[in-house]
Amino acid sequence: MSDYIERLANLEKIVAELQRQMANKSTKSSRMVKPALDEIKQYCMDNHITLDCEKFWNYYESNGWKVGKNAMKNWKAAVRTWASQQVSTRLTATTAKEYYG
Repeated sequence: MSDYIERLANLEKIVAELQRQMANKSTKSSRMVKPALDEIKQYCMDNHITLDCEKFWNYYESNGWKVGKNAMKNWKAAVRTWASQQVSTRLTATTAKEYYG
């Protein structure tokens, strides 16, 4: 019985510590860690994204990983956006070429 009481007391301490840690945890998300070029290439390969990774990395490296005036929050989302913009730009150029001859 005393072993049970000791375990219960230990669990209560653990729960109290976890609650304290969660209360101290900041509600703000942590800052984005800028990716290495290899990370971007690997992400594109894993997700079958066609993108000039060096151009993407150089662009954001040159402007401090900002989107407008704001710090970038998610580089993976930026990769997906760049890729979709490249596709739509190519489609628009192809359509214009076909239309205007």
